[in-house]
Amino acid sequence: MQHGLFSYFLMKGLKGEADANQDKSITQQELHSYVSDHVNSQARRLGREQEPQLQSANPARGIVQW
Repeated sequence: MQHGLFSYFLMKGLKGEADANQDKSITQQELHSYVSDHVNSQARRLGREQEPQLQSANPARGIVQW
């Protein structure tokens, strides 16, 4: 992993792994859930804490679609 945890999982999520309902669209909430779950889990394995935050007025808003 050449990036920090947040950057690594953010990029993986944007590539499609965050598409929880597999509708070929990623909402802010899907991305936040994916990044948060993976970053928290991996950080704990490394003996540290890290918790990404989402600041959004509309978490259902789509950000990536293909």
